[in-house]
Amino acid sequence: MTRLHSGKKQSALLAAILAAVVGFTPTAEAASTTAQVAAQIKADYEQTNAKVKSDYEQFEAKAKSDYTQFEALLEADYRELKATIETDYRALQDQYGSNETDAYYGELYRSGLAMDLYYGEVYRSGHELDQYYGEVYRSGFPLDQYYGQVYRSGLAMDNYYGEVYRNGRTLDQYQDNGGSATAVKSKFTTIKATALTQIKSARTKAEASLLNKRTLALKVACAQKKATIKSISATRAELTGEGLALPSFGIDSVCAAYQPIALIVDGHEVALTQAPVVIDNTVYAPIKGVFTSIGGDVVWDSETKTAVATLGAQKATLKLGSTNAELDGKTVALTAPPRALNGSTMVPVRVLKEVFALSIVWDAKQRAVLVTTGDQA
Repeated sequence: MTRLHSGKKQSALLAAILAAVVGFTPTAEAASTTAQVAAQIKADYEQTNAKVKSDYEQFEAKAKSDYTQFEALLEADYRELKATIETDYRALQDQYGSNETDAYYGELYRSGLAMDLYYGEVYRSGHELDQYYGEVYRSGFPLDQYYGQVYRSGLAMDNYYGEVYRNGRTLDQYQDNGGSATAVKSKFTTIKATALTQIKSARTKAEASLLNKRTLALKVACAQKKATIKSISATRAELTGEGLALPSFGIDSVCAAYQPIALIVDGHEVALTQAPVVIDNTVYAPIKGVFTSIGGDVVWDSETKTAVATLGAQKATLKLGSTNAELDGKTVALTAPPRALNGSTMVPVRVLKEVFALSIVWDAKQRAVLVTTGDQA
């Protein structure tokens, strides 16, 4: 009679039978698990890599398109202004003669005078439009740094790739030596999060830098166009008694966005360290000025790019570049994110309505944002 084996012998016999029948061994099971985990980690990397590259390419394409349209707008504006003034000059030259119109000629054609100064802002190296070009196309600027985090050796996505595919790195060691599947998955969650954080930081920096340069280029162009017209108009008035009468065209409509804007809280205008500006049809103002103007306070964490604003018993958290705020532990959707502009953290003034439910009204005639807190004296 065959005796039943017990203990280790029985386990060994069972393993031998299973191995003979279905090719199963504990070692084979471990190898199968390791292979599955490795495949999952690689698939997650490939999916993440594809999305990160797609996001960058869309961002870059928009940055280039925005610059091209902006450049075309300024160049067209310069050409139209010059053509209009040239037509006026020729008519006056016929009427008054070359000697009498020489000063007008100088404003139009001579180096260092009115039209030449506007030309410089549009076409010459080193001026604001050229610096905006640099932000989009030249190496070393924030957009290029964003590119680097996605594509270049030794930076975010390349480091992530290395941990997945290179010999001697995290996944290779796991495949060679085995170990806890949970532990290696957790480690790759951290590796992925680190890469994405670095990429997000680079993207946020590029977005802010591009906006700053575009805003500054437009402000300077608007100011120079105005100064050019004023100078030529004064010269014309000396000759004819009448200055230039020009219709609105070209950049004039967007220049209007850079006219002064007032922040008025409960009937009193608020003095701000930086003037409010309009970006994408939204009025932005310095974050500290906005919250202190309503009797609140704000603490800025430069490392996390996060502001904690308090108003009475309410506490709100806002993050640079995010359209989600947190109010007393609950998420509040914002129509526009806080931004960095010219070294200042700017928030949409409408945050006061969206987060703290205050009354916000835009007065187009005064070019003012009217805020009512309910605490008028």
